Amino acid sequence: MSFNKLLERQLKKNIFPAEIYNNPVIINFLNQVSESYSSFERDSSLLERSFEITEKEYADLHERLNNSYSKLNSEILKTLTKVEKLTASFAEMTNYDLLFILREDKPLSARIG
Repeated sequence: MSFNKLLERQLKKNIFPAEIYNNPVIINFLNQVSESYSSFERDSSLLERSFEITEKEYADLHERLNNSYSKLNSEILKTLTKVEKLTASFAEMTNYDLLFILREDKPLSARIG
């Protein structure tokens, strides 16, 4: 007879008379209990593996989000720097300069470069 290891330990711990192992009803019952223990252990193992995979996926996602945030933050800072330069350029211009720029047929970014 081979049962689940936990069940075998429990049976050894609680010494039963040898004749009970000759009873087919008892053996059938012990086989069912053993199978239940084994099923529980398989389910627990699958659940643990599932949690490990999910944890890794969340860690990867977190890293990608942090990278995206850093890139976005960098682009925002570059844009703010350009806006500050444009603001300074406009502040130095006279009204006549601004009218001249607006009348040209070039894009605004090419006119104030």
